[in-house]
Amino acid sequence: MATDALITDLPSDLLDVVAGIDRAMSSMSALRARAIETALLWITDTESSRPSTRGPSADAELARRLLVAELAPLLRITGSAAAHLVGESRSLVRDLPATLDALAAGDITYRHACIVIDNAASLPDQSQAAFEAAVLPAALRLNAPRFADHARRTRERHHPASLAIRRRAAHDRRNVGVEPARDGMAWLSLYGPADKIVAIDDRLDRVAASIRSTDDPRTFAQLRADAFCDLLINGEAPGTLPTGIRPQILVTIPALTLLRLDDEPATLEGYGPIPADLARELAAEAPSFVRLLTHPETGAVLSVGRARYSVPADMRLFLRARDETCRGIGCGRRAATSDIDHGRAWANGGTTSVDNLAHLCRGDHTRKHALGWRMSHLPGGTIRWTSPFGRTYLTEPSTVIRT
Repeated sequence: MATDALITDLPSDLLDVVAGIDRAMSSMSALRARAIETALLWITDTESSRPSTRGPSADAELARRLLVAELAPLLRITGSAAAHLVGESRSLVRDLPATLDALAAGDITYRHACIVIDNAASLPDQSQAAFEAAVLPAALRLNAPRFADHARRTRERHHPASLAIRRRAAHDRRNVGVEPARDGMAWLSLYGPADKIVAIDDRLDRVAASIRSTDDPRTFAQLRADAFCDLLINGEAPGTLPTGIRPQILVTIPALTLLRLDDEPATLEGYGPIPADLARELAAEAPSFVRLLTHPETGAVLSVGRARYSVPADMRLFLRARDETCRGIGCGRRAATSDIDHGRAWANGGTTSVDNLAHLCRGDHTRKHALGWRMSHLPGGTIRWTSPFGRTYLTEPSTVIRT
């Protein structure tokens, strides 16, 4: 028994050490931000005290350039990276004090802080404090990629300008770009309307699934990449009929928005808020759809409709709308390509009900059974994970659903 206890306790103690070091690194990042901003203020005051006809704004810009030029070689980073660091430090100290405090306490990482900075910077000054207060609690519990998605969605709700107006302006900037990579490879990026991007992503999943076979050594990611190239270059993917594979996108529309009594944004699965006019356009053009009507104030789902009679199919759609992604800790794989797992196994008395089901990607599904992780469903769709060392973590649903 003593040996078993040692095996259980020792790694847990080491994990505490790792967590403590990570918190200390965050605290040092906050200290660095304060030091950089103090240095910038000192240089600005020094330059302002010299006889000059430049003016305050020119003095401030000169001070910033002097500090950037000094930090770049000192920290062995590029001038561009030094400029970003100075800008991030100024934002934290001057505009986002709560984020700086959380960083100093070790409650968030510097990457989380940069996500707050980036999203807040795109908001008018008068909206930044409200955005910070609304988004910061999520930084305490989400990893950086999931927090970035949450912050982007929260930013949409706090921007005073109409989402429809901003989308029209952004639509003019759509483009495709190529970025060279190493080893004879390159990146192809597409900046375009969210509904079309999500539809492309879904179709790639469907095409890849249709051509996957047991004797094909390619991973699903490789199948998607090959299908993408084949569809663009040749107009079809080998082994399938792409014209028969249609993308499916899921849009959650508030009832009053659908009835044109309000312009509350809808939610596009895998993306977030979209303008009311686009949501109504998608609903009008869809050959078939299942309406997810939401409460106009709470956003809770009121009905999944009866467009599909089969209870299992409706239940799968209900869960897909609730989860959006795999419910593993920090995982962002789409629910549409994940397994639906019984939290309490069917063999152990578990039921096939929404309060016992959740999406798990194949990797997290396997890890749950193979590595001893336990999951339990809490009210509101929240899932509590317990690690083999007894640590607990929560994952929350993307959409609030009352059952």
